[in-house]
Amino acid sequence: MHLATTPIGTAPLPRILSKASRSYEAAPAAFPTTLVHVGKDDLVARAERLAPDLSLVAVGGDHHTMLLRPEVLDLAAAVAAWADAAIAEVPTAGS
Repeated sequence: MHLATTPIGTAPLPRILSKASRSYEAAPAAFPTTLVHVGKDDLVARAERLAPDLSLVAVGGDHHTMLLRPEVLDLAAAVAAWADAAIAEVPTAGS
C-alpha cells in the first residue's frame, strides 16, 4: 500500500525525522572535502569538525544568488579548478 493512500498519510513523518536527527551523530569524513561558502555564518567552523581535510572556496553572493550572474561565474571557476585538480590526481593506465 502506498504511503499517500494510507489512513495515516504522512502525519508521523515530522516526529520520526525529529527523533532520527536527535540521535544521529556524524563521523568525520575520511576523504578530502571542498566547501564552497559565501562566508556569512559559522558553517566553516562546523564543517571543520566533520571534514578534517577541508578546503574552503569563498564565493560572493548568498545561498541563492551564488547561482546567479555574476557570482555563478566565480562558482563555476572554483568547480572547474577543483575538477581539474581531481582529474590530475587520477592514476593513468600503466602508472
